[in-house]
Amino acid sequence: FGKINLEYPLITGYSDFTVLDKESMPKFVKYCGVFAAGNLFVESAIPTAMVMSCKNVKTESNIDKKGVVLWRKDRDDFEEKYNNSLKDLFSNFPSSALFVHPVKLSVWKND
Repeated sequence: FGKINLEYPLITGYSDFTVLDKESMPKFVKYCGVFAAGNLFVESAIPTAMVMSCKNVKTESNIDKKGVVLWRKDRDDFEEKYNNSLKDLFSNFPSSALFVHPVKLSVWKND
């Protein structure tokens, strides 16, 4: 439960939204299994497995859209802006946003 120095690099980052091509999936799944068996934290395991499996990796820095990360009051304001309505959110999703994190679906209405 402390810092462990490794002889190989790890990639870290949010791992809530990951897209892989069909060709990369078998290697990715294998690496994820190895990392899970070693109790590697998910936000290191998934990006590292992706880099090790995929020929081409794109991140937010490579595309026009950016993730929106909301905590506490910012998340409350976001929920209020869309009336906690998934219909309103999907109809007016910010065009510059790749994802919004976290969204607690339990507080949103599916109307």
